Amino acid sequence: MKQSSRKRTAAAPTGDGIAAPPGGWTFHSEAVANAFDRHVSLSVPEYDGVQKLVARLSTYFLVDGGTHLDWGCSTGRTIAEVARENPGRRVRHIGVDESAEMVRRAEDRLRSAGVSADLRALPLRLVPPPAGTCLVTALYVLQFLPPAERREALLAAAAGLREGGALVLVEKVLPDDPELCAPFQDVLWDEKADNGHTPEEVAGKARSLRGVLRALPVAEVERVLADCGFRATRFWQHLSFAGWVCVKGGAR
Repeated sequence: MKQSSRKRTAAAPTGDGIAAPPGGWTFHSEAVANAFDRHVSLSVPEYDGVQKLVARLSTYFLVDGGTHLDWGCSTGRTIAEVARENPGRRVRHIGVDESAEMVRRAEDRLRSAGVSADLRALPLRLVPPPAGTCLVTALYVLQFLPPAERREALLAAAAGLREGGALVLVEKVLPDDPELCAPFQDVLWDEKADNGHTPEEVAGKARSLRGVLRALPVAEVERVLADCGFRATRFWQHLSFAGWVCVKGGAR
């Protein structure tokens, strides 16, 4: 194999001590789990602010005795933030993540925070929301599913949520105007560089996500949400990342 070919297939640095080969990004890794909180805060625009914003929105949907399901719970950040914003409510928190390494970090975080949660290291499709669920959060997770599985997950969320309950969805997207794809991506790369990532790390992360992260155009995301029975309102967008509050039920 030529040296240039080996370089294209070898693991490359992606930032924060993590390395991954092209198309080989995974959350099933001790290295990723150990560095995840720092890595995602520096890689995803306004990550910390979005977590707090989602938690504050949760106060309008959770009720005493209600259930909150967090798909892709990673290290438990979203559950911890939601619990902090709802101190006077008895809430059942369920966290699901395919990565056992991430779930172990979530257990540690929530135990330290005094938050009780049912955490499961399973694929999302195996843990649909229980009937009458008040809130489903899916932050930066459905983007890693093939389109057919994304739709199945959204249908499952709609089926389990109570009328008027909400799915809060945040993910990477493609702009509807293709001319903006390159400018948005370039500026995001500039922001990563401003946060201390080297050009090699930025390029390595992008290559590692090829075929792993499947971003959809904003209009397509919103069309699928409507087809699955949600009234979706975009509450946040930063270039190629967007978030929606998706309420189950017809127009009021």
